[in-house]
Amino acid sequence: MITFKALLGKLAPQGIRLAAGVTKVDSTFTYINVQEFPLKSERIRSGGLILTTLASFESIDNIFEHLSWFIARGVRGIGISEILIGQVPEEVIKFCERHEFPLLIIPGPVPYSEVYQAYHGLLLEESNEISRKIEDINLSLMNVVALEIPYEKSIALLINTMGKYMKAPIVYVNQLFGIEGVWGKREMDPELIVQAAVSEFQYAELETDSLASIPFQVDYAEMTHEFIAYPIINGQESYGYLLIGMKERFNLLEHSIIKHGKTALLLVAVKNKTMDKYLKNEKIIMLETILNNSKQTDNKVELLPALQKESQIHILATEQREKLGAVFEDVHRLLNSIDPHPLVWLYEQKIIYLAFEPIPSTLINKIIRKHVQLLWGQSEWSINDTSEDIAKKYNQALISVRHGMKRGFQVISWEDVGIDGLLRRLADDEIGKERAESLLQPLIEYDQQENSELLKTLKVYLSSFLNLKESAEKLFIHRNTVKYRIKKIEELYGGISFDDTDTFLYFLMAVKVYEMI
Repeated sequence: MITFKALLGKLAPQGIRLAAGVTKVDSTFTYINVQEFPLKSERIRSGGLILTTLASFESIDNIFEHLSWFIARGVRGIGISEILIGQVPEEVIKFCERHEFPLLIIPGPVPYSEVYQAYHGLLLEESNEISRKIEDINLSLMNVVALEIPYEKSIALLINTMGKYMKAPIVYVNQLFGIEGVWGKREMDPELIVQAAVSEFQYAELETDSLASIPFQVDYAEMTHEFIAYPIINGQESYGYLLIGMKERFNLLEHSIIKHGKTALLLVAVKNKTMDKYLKNEKIIMLETILNNSKQTDNKVELLPALQKESQIHILATEQREKLGAVFEDVHRLLNSIDPHPLVWLYEQKIIYLAFEPIPSTLINKIIRKHVQLLWGQSEWSINDTSEDIAKKYNQALISVRHGMKRGFQVISWEDVGIDGLLRRLADDEIGKERAESLLQPLIEYDQQENSELLKTLKVYLSSFLNLKESAEKLFIHRNTVKYRIKKIEELYGGISFDDTDTFLYFLMAVKVYEMI
């Protein structure tokens, strides 16, 4: 966009001068229009420079009214030709000065075409300069892509190059929303920006075929800041998001920087993934194959000799997916202190570790103290004779994580799961699931029809080992209400009694399995 200062520099030889609004000499305008009549036309948009002779305006008050309308419309300045009025009234100059509204005085003999010619000359110069800058920036970005340097350093250089030209806060995150690159002022809070982006993504899912960008807001430094998230996508595969602080409007140069920056980030990410694919050892590839095939009937995979020994599977999970990348890096680094080549990797939004030696409790405590949102499940220790042993231990660790989430335990082993492990197996089994639902169906239907809470009451009553007083306290109702509801339940099932041990255990297991479905 062209500034008044640049235009005046071109027009100074013609005697055109700035008579008011000196404080706005560096402000920009986006178009020039001529308006000779005092009409309030919708074609007058914000951001323009209006040229006029004032000859058709009836009075000073009429001029003031129209100047005020220009200012309200967002017009950036006015150029008044003296060809018909002889001299611009002093009152008009003072009005413009008072409102810091740039006023260009055009001597009578100078036609409007001189102003237009100067403006278009500046546009051409700007276009050429932008083209040169775009070429330079793109070359700088591609040079970074070509460098044989670590992935992290490549990302840092790309983000710094973009930030230097855009002068806007930038955060680059991977597909797990782990922060990988930042550019901005000290008061900027990258983690807050990422959290705000993740919250917005819960309401607006990115479609990989649309390459849609998503605007969002984030509060930091006592202000609300506008951001926009650009997906970094290759075909159907996501490589993360570029989060950029929005200005009123991105100009052509900034749009080009974003476009070329996204391309450069994608190339670096693809190159890094390609390297990872070759570096990922054959053990992890085999383990992923086993886990991917674990739900199939024929899931046998011939184990590598290196895996046929006593081991334990650990699963580390978190509901804060934007933290998973950072947690993985930290866990990998700490495991390296006890295992030079740890079989640890990311699988289905979880961290998996196959350990051949026990992890010291001090190391586990160090990790969970640092990452308090982490859930840590551990399988049994046993020898891997077949691929089914690996799949079994993976399921044990997964059940342990779910049990820990339910019970409020951050770290839990398969041995600590107890009967819940058996019930979880029943809940995952179609026959067990159908049996529990079938047994409890009369209660479910009754609750739906009568808007009652018989199933909830039964669950608390059985968990309290048939103690009416304790059940009433947990449900915040009178003990007689509990007694009435239990009697109603027994009637629904043809006069059963929960005092019978078999009936008690049968319904207790069904309620627990139903909870897990």
